[in-house]
Amino acid sequence: MDLSTAIPVWDMAARLAAAAVCGAALGLDREIRGKAAGLRTHTLVAISAAVTTLVALELYWGMAGKGAGGGDMGPPRGLPGIPQAIGFISARG
Repeated sequence: MDLSTAIPVWDMAARLAAAAVCGAALGLDREIRGKAAGLRTHTLVAISAAVTTLVALELYWGMAGKGAGGGDMGPPRGLPGIPQAIGFISARG
């Protein structure tokens, strides 16, 4: 099983940690002000957006490295999944 990635694992971890810290800071500010969607929600949304972006970048660099030709392929094509992921996390059953 090959676990090699285009983005180094330590770089992914740093990006996810930065997203978690930024989301937590926004969520903490909202909790202090007594608004809905506080710390936990903003942290989860920030992390899910970062994961979706990392997946899009990994797919792009993985396909470009295998000589897929590129064409109209690009990292931004995977980014519309972010609102979908946020909606999935935010859904209430």
